[in-house]
Amino acid sequence: MNIDVTFRHLKPTRALREYAEEKAGRAGKYLEEPISAHMVLEVERDRHCAHIALTAHGVSCQAKIVTRDMYAAIDGVMDKIEKQLSRHKGRRDDRAALVHHQGLGRLAKPARAKSPRKAAPGRRDGGPVQAEGLPGKPMSTEEALLQLDRSREAFLVFRNSQSEEVNVVFRRKDGSFGLIDPDL
Repeated sequence: MNIDVTFRHLKPTRALREYAEEKAGRAGKYLEEPISAHMVLEVERDRHCAHIALTAHGVSCQAKIVTRDMYAAIDGVMDKIEKQLSRHKGRRDDRAALVHHQGLGRLAKPARAKSPRKAAPGRRDGGPVQAEGLPGKPMSTEEALLQLDRSREAFLVFRNSQSEEVNVVFRRKDGSFGLIDPDL
């Protein structure tokens, strides 16, 4: 784990640096990937400010807190970061369990071209089209909306439990949801 600590308008003491590095190191229990953290400790009059920016593969978290004590500021900012990372880890675990439970692990990935050569005009490059399967268990529209809301996907194709028809729920650009139902 790479941790940088920057001091602004205060004397950089070894004890304060070690305390900040130790607290920032606790974030490693939430992520397995290599983590990089940059913490800025700043003093303005009687305001002690701690700001941290933490990045790992696919995850970026930031937090800032202002108190009257620098050690309390470091503790507070790390509590905020741990809360964010815990929420992220919970979402990741929920998604993995959902993929396993619903059989969504069979979703196709787009095929990649093997060489960076330019495709001939009028010819599609990218390999064969891969087929996708639907989850085996039919679900209600409400269940599909909940599943889509928990994921980061733009849409979800499912078999409606009431009509036995294939339906699609999708996320609109404004954040609301839509439903495509052939019976409507």
